[in-house]
Amino acid sequence: MAQESAQMFARLRQDLVSGDAEGAARTFVDALGGLGTWDRRSPEHKQVLLDNIGTGPACAERPRLTRDDLAALKLPILLMTGARSPRRYALMLAAMKRHVQSVAGIVTIPRAAHSMNRENSEAFNAAVMIFLAVGRGDDRGVS
Repeated sequence: MAQESAQMFARLRQDLVSGDAEGAARTFVDALGGLGTWDRRSPEHKQVLLDNIGTGPACAERPRLTRDDLAALKLPILLMTGARSPRRYALMLAAMKRHVQSVAGIVTIPRAAHSMNRENSEAFNAAVMIFLAVGRGDDRGVS
């Protein structure tokens, strides 16, 4: 996954240098959420993405947490992914759950990809509220 992410951000940097912000945003968003994700975005969401796409390469420089870093956390962790997210996210979350005792659960948000809080806000919010109320997840999808 680290190699895929590095390639995705390198492509974003190259695309931004070309001056085609919308093309760069389309390619990046589709890499995060699967082919066609950009086309499913509302005009408002596309504009937010375009307004912020120039900050995208800095995300590649964020600190990387190791398994030991995550295992040191003593609070419950809820892992979330979108049903339409690329498979690499589900694989990463499953590995985290196997190796990090404080992972309370994995929730898959239906009809959503990487921007699950925007694509299916009702299901996303319900999953977060359930987790906050009971302090655990239950490895299920939320409809």
